Amino acid sequence: MTWLQYWAELPGASDREAYMAHLTNYVNEQKKLGRFERPVNNAIHDVMAWMRYNEVVVDEVKVLISLGFLFFVVCLLSCVSLLLTKVNGHRSELSLRRALGASRSQVLLQNLVEVAIVGGAGGLLGIGLAHLGLTAIQAGISQAPDHMFRIDWVIVGLSIAISVSAAVIAGLYPAWKACEIAPASELKAQ
Repeated sequence: MTWLQYWAELPGASDREAYMAHLTNYVNEQKKLGRFERPVNNAIHDVMAWMRYNEVVVDEVKVLISLGFLFFVVCLLSCVSLLLTKVNGHRSELSLRRALGASRSQVLLQNLVEVAIVGGAGGLLGIGLAHLGLTAIQAGISQAPDHMFRIDWVIVGLSIAISVSAAVIAGLYPAWKACEIAPASELKAQ
């Protein structure tokens, strides 16, 4: 029994249909010649569908991905808590800035820029740690080719964009709370 699988790049749906028709015609010709006895069983899968069909990604990996996202959510909630604590600690400074003429939108923008910078720095730190981890894994697996353990620029950009976006989303509520501080009552309390 022989099983053949070919990889082909098919840019559009029409290319996919034409390739499938070609395969079906080939199998039908071979059946007429007596080579193929079984019914036609041609299938074209994209890479992700092929991986699902062949169960390439095991359930343990899916659990690890879910745990990673849960850890990410916990980190975001911790970030919100730390930012709220920072806002409460700087109430007098924020009130003074507001009393000296800073608008609510300026206070909001400043807080969001601060968290975006922190998010970008966190993303860069994460990329650095990922690179160190991949280097350690590569050192432990001597037979693996070098191209398996590298981070491409798309992943770097996506990681930094996700970290900045997550930091800004986490910083929205604390920044809004910073804008809501009434300068007069806060300065009177001082």
